[in-house]
Amino acid sequence: AEDGGYVLIGFRKIHESIFQDIPWGTGQVLEKTLAIAAENACIVHLLSPLRDIDVAEDLKFYRDQLLSINSAFHPEVHKKA
Repeated sequence: AEDGGYVLIGFRKIHESIFQDIPWGTGQVLEKTLAIAAENACIVHLLSPLRDIDVAEDLKFYRDQLLSINSAFHPEVHKKA
């Protein structure tokens, strides 16, 4: 995620140790998780960062994005009277 955490993690098999001793709620979450993954010889692929949803403002951001996309495909629905 853009704030130093992550949005999605996928594994082929469970690695519970990956989530041990993570400083949750800080900008160090991804960095610490990657370090633990390396210690466990996990292969990691990172995608482009996204904005995750932590607070109401984040949810508003995605609502506005969806409304914008929807109005581009269905302008008649969003016409002002």
